[in-house]
Amino acid sequence: MSRNTRIRQMAEKLPPAPNLINGKPQYDGAGKLIMANHFRNLKEIEDKLEKAGYTNKSPQMLGAWSRYTQSVLKYNQKKLKREKRDKIVVYAFILISVITVIIKYLR
Repeated sequence: MSRNTRIRQMAEKLPPAPNLINGKPQYDGAGKLIMANHFRNLKEIEDKLEKAGYTNKSPQMLGAWSRYTQSVLKYNQKKLKREKRDKIVVYAFILISVITVIIKYLR
């Protein structure tokens, strides 16, 4: 398996996420999220560490890859929790509104 194929397979398994700088998403001039290119980011990590003299099976390389993937997965988990919370808030608001209307018309 070639180097790019291995990196591409790893990148395809990651969920779509924006570019993260210190754990915060990046935005362009129009206010849109800049989505991350996982393949490019993983390849840059590998290139940087190969120049430092590490192989693709060294603990430093695996650690750098795992830090990147963990940050992407952590962002994705926060996003899913936020979406779930927003749905619960909307359902709670609708439920409270319906109960308020029922109570008002029963009096």
